[in-house]
Amino acid sequence: MSKHYSPRRVLSIILPFICNMAYAQSNGADSKSNRSQIVKVAAYAGPSVKTLDESSPNPSSRAIGTTKIYAADILNADWKTQSGSFSCVLTHHIEGFGNAVFSRKTGSGEIFYLTPQGSVVFPRGAASIDTLPPAWRSDAIPVHLGDVTAVAGDKPVKLAPTAFAPLLSQLTGEMKIMFTSASSVNADQDTSTSASGVMRVVLDPKNFSSAYKSYQQCLDVLIPYTFAQVSSVLLHYSEKAEGLNATHKTELNKVARYVKADPSVLGVLIDAHSDNQGSPEENDAISKQESEWVSAYLVLQGVDAEKITARWHGDKFPVGNNKTEDGRLQNRRITVRLENEETRQLAEERASVRVAAEERAALKAAAEKKKEELAAAEKAKAEAEAEALAKEQEELAKVASKSRKVVRAEHVSTKMAPKEKIGVSSNGKITTEQITKMVDGLDLVPTQ
Repeated sequence: MSKHYSPRRVLSIILPFICNMAYAQSNGADSKSNRSQIVKVAAYAGPSVKTLDESSPNPSSRAIGTTKIYAADILNADWKTQSGSFSCVLTHHIEGFGNAVFSRKTGSGEIFYLTPQGSVVFPRGAASIDTLPPAWRSDAIPVHLGDVTAVAGDKPVKLAPTAFAPLLSQLTGEMKIMFTSASSVNADQDTSTSASGVMRVVLDPKNFSSAYKSYQQCLDVLIPYTFAQVSSVLLHYSEKAEGLNATHKTELNKVARYVKADPSVLGVLIDAHSDNQGSPEENDAISKQESEWVSAYLVLQGVDAEKITARWHGDKFPVGNNKTEDGRLQNRRITVRLENEETRQLAEERASVRVAAEERAALKAAAEKKKEELAAAEKAKAEAEAEALAKEQEELAKVASKSRKVVRAEHVSTKMAPKEKIGVSSNGKITTEQITKMVDGLDLVPTQ
C-alpha cells in the first residue's frame, strides 16, 4: 500500500539525485555528452546528513555511505514500443545501466523487469520501489510503492502485473519511479561495478503515456495461443451435416489467424473420416465433402491455398465402435494439423522409422517364408525318399517272395519227378544202385 514520507525522509531520498544533477550541470549543462553522464557517485554519508532511521528494515531508510544513480538524460529519455503478433515490448533505456521493460509474449503472462547490460550488476537482496517527483512538481512528495527481492541473472528485478500496476499509475501521472537496492553488496556478489553502497535506478515518465497506449494496442491484438495449442485440431460432424457449424468455424478461425501470422508454418494437413453406415463409395464421398468444406473455409479466411493439403479416407480408419452411436460420432471426424520445420522433420523421422520397421518386418517375413519353404522342401524330399525306399523294399519283398515260391516249387518237382523212373525191388527195398540214380536225378553229385 502506498504511504507518504516525512520531509526529512524526502530529503534523504532525493538528495543523491539532486547532487548528481548539480554535478552534471557544473561540468557543462549545454554539453550533450555531459548531460548524458547522469550516473555519478554521491557521497552524502556522515553525521550531518545521517537522517535515516538505521533500525528500519527498509533499505531506503538505512544510513547510506555511497550511492550510484542511473537515470536517463532528460533530453533522451524515451519509451519505445515493439509490436508483433506474438510479443509486445515497451522499453525504456537507462544510460549506463540497461533497460526497464514491460513485456508480454504468447503463452506467458505480462511482466516488468530491469535488465542490466555490460558489467553492471544490480545488488541482490531487498530493494524498495518509490516515486520520485520531477523538479517541477513541488507539490508532490515521494510515495513508497512496495518492496521487491533482487536476484541473480539478467532480470534481477521482475514484477508481475499486480505488483507493477502502481508503477503504471505513477508513470502515467508523470511521476518518476526509483528502484533502490540494499545498502551494501554481499561478499559473494560481483563487486566489479559497484563498491559497498546502494544503487538507484530511475524510470523517467517522459513520453510514457503515448508509448504505453501503443503497447496496449499491441496487447489487444496479441495472438493468445501458441503453435502447440493450434497445431492439432479435431472436429466432429453430425450424421447429416450440411456444412460447417459455429464450433467448427471458431476453431478454424484460430488456425487461420495463427497460420497467417506465423511464417514458420509450412503446411496445413486436412484429413476427413466417416463412419461405416453407408457403402464404401458413399462414405468416401461424405469424407471428401467434409475435407473440402474445411479447406475452402480456411482459404476464405486468408490461408494460402498452396499450403493446404486436403485428404479423405472414408471409413477405412475407425477410432470408435461403429456399432454404437457414440463410436460412430468419434469416427465422423476431421483433423487439421499444422506443419513447421520441426514437426515436418519429426514426421520425416517417424516415417523413416516406420519404413525401416516395415523393411525389417518384410525381411523377417521373407526369411521366415524361406525357412518354411526350405523346411517344406526338406520334408518333401524326406517323404519322397521314404516313399522310394518303401517302394524299393516292397519290390524286394515281392522278388524275395517270388524266389521262395520258385525254390519251393522246384524242390517239390524234383522229389516227385526224377529224371527217370527208379525201380523198386520186389521186396519193397531200395537198392544201392537205385539210390545212386536218385542222387544223380537230383543233381546232388557233380558229373565227372
